[in-house]
Amino acid sequence: MLPTLALSSPGPADILALVVLIAVAVISWKFQALTLSGSLGMVGMGVVLAVVGGWEWLVPIAVFFISSTLLGYLQHDDDESAERRDIWQVLSNGVVPTLGCLILLFGEEYRATAITVYIGAVAATNADTWATEIGMRFGGGTRDIVSGMAVAPGSSGGITGIGTFAALMGGVVIAVSSAVLDLPCIEGKHCLFFMSIAGWIGSMVDSLLGS
Repeated sequence: MLPTLALSSPGPADILALVVLIAVAVISWKFQALTLSGSLGMVGMGVVLAVVGGWEWLVPIAVFFISSTLLGYLQHDDDESAERRDIWQVLSNGVVPTLGCLILLFGEEYRATAITVYIGAVAATNADTWATEIGMRFGGGTRDIVSGMAVAPGSSGGITGIGTFAALMGGVVIAVSSAVLDLPCIEGKHCLFFMSIAGWIGSMVDSLLGS
């Protein structure tokens, strides 16, 4: 059964959010945080989120982008440029959250599922990024998550104590930022705790798969 499109006209807040999104994309390109294709990809996904879900859906993924960009500079000296993200890197981080938002097209009764998929995906991505960037910079000795043997920093499957804690905090930050959405509830309570843990678990699973 095909979804029934029930998109409302964008309001002033949605339009303002899109203007800010475009401005951030241009600034990110000018300051070499994104390539041109990466900037266009970010705008494209942002438009989908704003049109289908509303401006609120831009907040969690914006928190991820800003925090991950700032943390990326921790890995580089003053005379070394941080890696610019191209469209493939943008898509790898944003395609699952965007697909989660698109679940809304199947009807309002799927809103809880859409939010859960969206926030879970963003939280997992943010947790993994925080674990990598903070763990490599401040984590000290790196060990394989399965064998416990020492490995080189940045190795697939490698974790540090500080990086693991950073992963949890990365999930918490996204969960808190998602409070602007109408989060699904369990026994009358918002699922901020569960979203945070989901982000941390996603990061750990990624390390396990890379081990």
